[in-house]
Amino acid sequence: VYINLVDWYLTNEVFCRPLPKEEEKKENATPTMECIKVCNERLKRTVRAIAPKLVVLLGASAYKAWFGKEPESLKTCLGWQSSLDENGNAINYFVYVTYHPSHIARQEGLGDATEIKNLYLQHWKEISKKYKELINEHNSTKSGLPKS
Repeated sequence: VYINLVDWYLTNEVFCRPLPKEEEKKENATPTMECIKVCNERLKRTVRAIAPKLVVLLGASAYKAWFGKEPESLKTCLGWQSSLDENGNAINYFVYVTYHPSHIARQEGLGDATEIKNLYLQHWKEISKKYKELINEHNSTKSGLPKS
């Protein structure tokens, strides 16, 4: 997947790293809805200021932050999403949901690891295709050429 590094912006659903609960034996905690809500308005302002053409949500936490709700199952939410915001207003960008890379890495040795990795690769091919379409559209508009 080729994406020009000048054309993208990386952010997170929270702007600080949540601390794990005392009983958890991991270094990195999954953000709670409370953490997400604290950072959500800042995230939305940042996205509005950047005015992206394409947003890729990596995993359930990103989905929760973007849509303000827990997905029933991330598997049922994968792929292109509605072009409406949480208030039902049209948005000027495309939203794609895929797995977080850490989820893919944790599948190693599990029965469906190959299937999930292939699906993840397919997601990035779809994202890359849309990215190329958007770049071509931008370049043809910028140069004054008619859109094909």
